[in-house]
Amino acid sequence: MKYSVIFCFFLFLTVFVGCDRANENNSRIYVEGKIVGSNLDEVFISIINNNFVIGEARPESSGSFVVSGPKDSSVSSLKLNKKIKSFSASKPGCQISADAYKIIIPNEITYIVLNEIILQ
Repeated sequence: MKYSVIFCFFLFLTVFVGCDRANENNSRIYVEGKIVGSNLDEVFISIINNNFVIGEARPESSGSFVVSGPKDSSVSSLKLNKKIKSFSASKPGCQISADAYKIIIPNEITYIVLNEIILQ
């Protein structure tokens, strides 16, 4: 009896309190890319949105990575722990930050492919 009550409770939560993907508050940002450089096992990748880390990843041995996280209406950035020399992107408008550790991604972009990030 006890387990059936717990099961019914979780069933209720799943059916009636599910995620609403149509809500703008549930927006996400997805970034795919490839890093070119040496010592890729030392590279750490973060997505920053509204001064919060919303996603983290490490590149594969080939340099490829995918990272995503929840996004609000502010500008996001892809932050690396190594300086960025240059990059190419699937969409215009991104730029390297003044300290060269971030790629700034405009607010309207929620999915982007950074084809090649070259490290210093």
